[in-house]
Amino acid sequence: MQINGINILAPHELPFPMSFRLKYDINNLIMAIATQDKDLDAYLDEVHGSARELSEENDEWVYSYYVKCGWKKDAEIVGGEGD
Repeated sequence: MQINGINILAPHELPFPMSFRLKYDINNLIMAIATQDKDLDAYLDEVHGSARELSEENDEWVYSYYVKCGWKKDAEIVGGEGD
């Protein structure tokens, strides 16, 4: 999914199953990022809490990618020089 020129993975693009609740929370977080919502921390907390249902490995991946904004690192790599 692309928001404001940045690629960020949507829940349906992830290689592991998750609950409707976690998908909902991730989608809300993505929309909050796209709209620069002032309550972004609340959305980050929701994703962090909902991800605890996952295996430890997948929980850590969701935490690193969404909550700690690991997607920004991916965006920098994808953008490369001269973009």
